[in-house]
Amino acid sequence: MTLFLQVAVWGALLAYLWRCRAYMYRRSRANWADLIAQLASPSMLEGDMECGIAGLSPLNHATPMNTPGRRAAWQRFKDARIAMEMADYAERNSVASMDRTTLASIRKDAMQTRISSLEVLAKSLFTA
Repeated sequence: MTLFLQVAVWGALLAYLWRCRAYMYRRSRANWADLIAQLASPSMLEGDMECGIAGLSPLNHATPMNTPGRRAAWQRFKDARIAMEMADYAERNSVASMDRTTLASIRKDAMQTRISSLEVLAKSLFTA
């Protein structure tokens, strides 16, 4: 019985690590257009990279913070992840007009958005 459990745990761990590896490969191969396509409202960032990344600073778009509901909170959570990936992409490809303080500000805003979205999701789970 314990051998079966050990094999199951190791199998699940290897499957998880393989999935993480595949995600990191896809993430490193993504370009700017791929990142924009993942957003809930990609129309706000259809221009070039410099304008797009600068527009992410307040993370104001299709689902503002005062929109109620789990679906809106989950969408803000996902869009904040994409905003952090866009900041990483800008840093990796050394966009000339972006300085480190702007990228740090975008990452900070994205993390605050993710944390507040998780708080909203947690509250909605316990109140519903």
